[in-house]
Amino acid sequence: MNIDYLNLDTEILIIISFSLFTLISIYLSIGKVEKTLKEIRKEREILNFKLDALLQQSNTSFPTSDMLSSELKEMIISGYELDCIKAIKTQFLCTQAQAERVVDTVKKELKLF
Repeated sequence: MNIDYLNLDTEILIIISFSLFTLISIYLSIGKVEKTLKEIRKEREILNFKLDALLQQSNTSFPTSDMLSSELKEMIISGYELDCIKAIKTQFLCTQAQAERVVDTVKKELKLF
């Protein structure tokens, strides 16, 4: 009977060892994925910054809060920011980020924050 207990203990130790190895592998994989995501986010921020700089240098009109009509400003005041952003993008042929900045600027000017 002692031999059966000994074999059972060995099998349990092997299972526990394999489980720990698997958990450590998963933990390390998650760390690598998180690191990769951070790198991708940094690269995306850099690319967005470069895109904004290129758009400002090009002939594309970069909207400012002074260029918005009173109707668009009224949309912002009324809380229809997403609709206003879409309208700005269509009217000025600018990026989503540029339109959002204009809306944020108008909100600051009107002290809506």
